[in-house]
Amino acid sequence: MDVPYLRGVLIPFWVLQLIFIIISLGDSAYLLSVYSQGQTETGTCDDYYYGYYACSVTLPSPPILLAFYGLVVAFAIVSIALIVTEIVLYARHRLPVKVHFAFQLTNVVLWAVLFAMCINGIVVGYDSVLIIVSVIVSW
Repeated sequence: MDVPYLRGVLIPFWVLQLIFIIISLGDSAYLLSVYSQGQTETGTCDDYYYGYYACSVTLPSPPILLAFYGLVVAFAIVSIALIVTEIVLYARHRLPVKVHFAFQLTNVVLWAVLFAMCINGIVVGYDSVLIIVSVIVSW
């Protein structure tokens, strides 16, 4: 797999993939830590926003959100491991076409499952804004 154009094509795509996956990993790890505390707060009664007082509201964390963001973290870690392995194999000139295809197919399947879960979460009504951000980052 030593074709000259591959270096110019693969390296930018690897960089873009890593950037988006790291953003998704950070976002999901933060939200997982927030939701794992068992509550979320929207402010205190002393805060004044747009003519209204925002009092703090304590909401229970749905277990589905903990599972969702935990799964996103797991998918991101697997994807990063696959991309780094692919880069190392390419640098050593030991990246056959079938292995490259298998790595890319695994990443596509992982993120397609995440995309389907995000669409389902939006339909059900769980934190639609946060899930939409995860959909945008995952694709």
